[in-house]
Amino acid sequence: MNLASILVNRSSEVKKFITVAKNMSTTAITIQVDTKIAKAFVAASPEEQRKMELLLSLRLQELTATPGKSLQSVMDEIGARAEARGLTPDILKSLLDTE
Repeated sequence: MNLASILVNRSSEVKKFITVAKNMSTTAITIQVDTKIAKAFVAASPEEQRKMELLLSLRLQELTATPGKSLQSVMDEIGARAEARGLTPDILKSLLDTE
């Protein structure tokens, strides 16, 4: 799924977030991501970068705004998605061992 289709599928959330974002202050954070993702972000146009930042901000907002949702349940959800996309324990181990 490309960035445009994600934005279309979440257009109501994006519009709501843009409205809220216009009136909120922002703070830059640093997170570790896959090298391929970092290169794609740096190579993207400023407009595409803003879209990616918006999507990431929306996702972080979802993760932090869910009352009663523990870190463990968030991690379990992420793990289930990764597994559904083909990540196996062996692949994960090899990725972690390469660093």
